[in-house]
Amino acid sequence: METTVITRVNNVDIVATSDERKMVPIRPICEALGIDDKAQRDRIKRDEILCKEVQLLRFYGKDGKEHDMTCLPIEYIFGWLFSISHKRVSEDAFQQVLQRKMQCYHAIYLYIENGFKNVCTTTCVQGNVITTY
Repeated sequence: METTVITRVNNVDIVATSDERKMVPIRPICEALGIDDKAQRDRIKRDEILCKEVQLLRFYGKDGKEHDMTCLPIEYIFGWLFSISHKRVSEDAFQQVLQRKMQCYHAIYLYIENGFKNVCTTTCVQGNVITTY
């Protein structure tokens, strides 16, 4: 399976499959945030929406070996991340998680404020600045 690095968080590459669904393993994200990936897998399985989207796929780990990893489509990753309490993440990731949560709140506001138009194509997030075109 081909993968693409989509971002890097706390020196951890976050990858997605190169196919149409762009499945993202949650273990590297959990490692980057300093949170327990088993607890997050359990939370995903209990979530009435995420449990329908989760898949177990084989990815190469940082040890170079293949591992079965719990994955979500990229379109659900941000919602899952939004649900994680910033109090659970490592000190290194704390500010970054708070920043992303603020961006999520702002994106929801923009979506509703614009009459439920698709703002995803008109909103650009660069660091701490959100610009709408």
